[in-house]
Amino acid sequence: SIETIRFRGRHVPRTALFMLVAGSVALIFLVTVVIVSAVTHEAFAIEGIIACLAAALNLVGLILSALSAGERDIYTAVPIAGMVVNGISLLAYIIVFVIGKLA
Repeated sequence: SIETIRFRGRHVPRTALFMLVAGSVALIFLVTVVIVSAVTHEAFAIEGIIACLAAALNLVGLILSALSAGERDIYTAVPIAGMVVNGISLLAYIIVFVIGKLA
């Protein structure tokens, strides 16, 4: 059928690439906040704000990476990697939040 013929080359979606980088940075922030809180045995307001912003960024990154994966004529590795990184980071945030509430 005519729909399966590709006249353009594949490309990496810029949104997916940006969300992969942003998700990685958010994961680094989350790990840093957890380590700082564990070492100092205190939780400051700025650490909570950074963790919440990182979680919000991960949620947006997960959604935008999934939307980017649905585009046509793209390399799918970057959107999938973005979904994995943002999903793992968001899951880690939820686990840390639940453990913090239970403690």
